[in-house]
Amino acid sequence: MVNCDDFSLDADLADDLADDSAAMVRALVDRYGLNVTRYSTSGFLRAKLGRALAARGVASQLFDSADRARQQLRGD
Repeated sequence: MVNCDDFSLDADLADDLADDSAAMVRALVDRYGLNVTRYSTSGFLRAKLGRALAARGVASQLFDSADRARQQLRGD
């Protein structure tokens, strides 16, 4: 589970940072992951990072809490 809480994107750098973050998550999933989910309480971050992840072929759904992310991993 990737915790994106307290991760911030400066508005001027948001697109570049979102792409870099998406690439990092993709590399982790490719190397170590069988199933991954992520969460953040920030709606802005979920929107920006979600688009960047989708553009890189990474599952782009981000949940608004750790509990909801865990439910996804368990298949609840």
